[in-house]
Amino acid sequence: MIKLNRHKTVLDCLLSACDTDPQRIVYTVLGDGENESAICSYAELITRVQAIAAVLRGRHLKGKTVLLPVRDPLRFLEVFLGCLWAGAIPVPVAVPRHGQTNGFLSAISENARIAAVITLASDLDRLRLMLGHMLPDDAWITTEQLASIGSHTGGPDASAHDTAFLQYTSGSTGHPKGVVVTHRNLMSNQKTLQLALQTDRETVFLSWLPLYHDMGLIGHALPPLFLTARCILMPPTSFLQQPVRWLRAISNYRATNSGGPNFAYELCLGRISSDAREGLDLSSWNAAYNGGEPVRADTIERFCATYAPHGFRRNAVYPCYGLAESTLVVTGNKRGSEPQFLRISKAHLEKGHASPADQGSGQDIQLVSSGEPAGDTRVSIVDPSTCAAVEDGYVGEIWTSSESVCVGYFGGEQESRAQFAARIAGTRHPPYLRTGDLGLIKDGQLYVTGRLKDVIIIRGHNHYPHDLEATASRSNPLLARELAAALTIDHSGETCSLYIICELTRQGWLRAIATDVASDVRESIAAEHGLQVRRVLLIRPGTLPRTSSGKVRRTACREMLCAGLFETLEATNPGRSTGDLASCALDSTPVSS
Repeated sequence: MIKLNRHKTVLDCLLSACDTDPQRIVYTVLGDGENESAICSYAELITRVQAIAAVLRGRHLKGKTVLLPVRDPLRFLEVFLGCLWAGAIPVPVAVPRHGQTNGFLSAISENARIAAVITLASDLDRLRLMLGHMLPDDAWITTEQLASIGSHTGGPDASAHDTAFLQYTSGSTGHPKGVVVTHRNLMSNQKTLQLALQTDRETVFLSWLPLYHDMGLIGHALPPLFLTARCILMPPTSFLQQPVRWLRAISNYRATNSGGPNFAYELCLGRISSDAREGLDLSSWNAAYNGGEPVRADTIERFCATYAPHGFRRNAVYPCYGLAESTLVVTGNKRGSEPQFLRISKAHLEKGHASPADQGSGQDIQLVSSGEPAGDTRVSIVDPSTCAAVEDGYVGEIWTSSESVCVGYFGGEQESRAQFAARIAGTRHPPYLRTGDLGLIKDGQLYVTGRLKDVIIIRGHNHYPHDLEATASRSNPLLARELAAALTIDHSGETCSLYIICELTRQGWLRAIATDVASDVRESIAAEHGLQVRRVLLIRPGTLPRTSSGKVRRTACREMLCAGLFETLEATNPGRSTGDLASCALDSTPVSS
């Protein structure tokens, strides 16, 4: 029987851990992805958190927002918790890469009404160039300055209903929106995670995910505080450069809970040789989370087959579904159960319901279950137009209700009312969160099919961009797996046309013959989906706009496409050029032809 934590805030959990086991190691950082660069006990953590809180209180930042572009995992967590302790409101964000513009960061800073910025000294000058015009000189604080502070402060300044932090949506659609996460939301979601995953103090979390992203912070770094457990952290770049480092760390530290979006498993399949896999022991891995983007059945099958000889168990696969507006997790596979698949007719799915395909027809699609709701979570599938619940097996918008559902968007009262206080027609159920995601429920299992705003409607049939993108990226070995964008462009005086943007591999960028690769994309889309592609763009490796969790930013792709900003291998459709996009619509809503 799982014993649930009854504390009101994550800071109460930290205090309790320090009382019961102060010398227990909570965080271990692998600075290069392999070697330990820092370790921290619960006693050391609370000392640093209290000292940081004293500085923030001295600067009168209680109730004010503090931007946290801090790339060092341990420094980030110390400052994040220090903000919570002082009653300041942390706003986790990524440090822009060199060469990146400050558009997204400026938009967040303006929307959140940032009062101060805390960052590493090595990033200070670049960030001040980007945001200095928005903030006074005394608003800038470095983690190195905080490291020299030795004073302490009183108890934590936080209650269950207070705002804990602002969690900015990853930007796969539209502009950044700051989700207001309360301490109650955070603790509720931690309880849901514990129930779903059956975790306890012996659980060992391990993560390469960025801590400004909800899956990294709430799914990996904060649960140890809730459980008095342990977490191993590594920088995202160390995994992206050499994916085998993730699996070696799981093997070496006997990690039990670790995961990421589907693309992480694809990287482990495509960029780890059989020689590099030698010596891996993944038998300790009990929950391999797969969420944050479409979960692929073939990825699961290939990963299980490839890593079974290294101790990986099929029942460790943990497909899940969540979103920032519900703090993190909404549904998850039953712990210890094998992943469930649903094979249905592609044509019927395009019309909005799940039915078996004719045997041997080849016209089917396999969906992966994202599991069931846990804890107090309720999930309903609702017609987005009528707000009426739909029958099991029919596609609609995913609505959810629980204590994990956040209170709304910071400064966005009207949008918050529309999205966070929805009512199912003809019922007296409590308010629901409209997720904007599409899915269906079959035999109690949730199957996510796409984003409401991203659905492509052609000749009256629904097509999900991620399905088209998967087909395109697998049509030629010189294309990067899962790195494509399917878009429709509305031309003046014409019907909407389908465009496919595909990122090439490094080898592909050097070797590909554009017309041959584009032909493979066109033929595969025509054969599997019955659609004609107006134009195929083959772009330089690493240039497809994506969110921190790996989702394709289709709105940004459309804007770059229309502005002619992609660096392409060469014109892939003679007679058509960027000029034919001069009149394209930048509307991100569904379009039809």
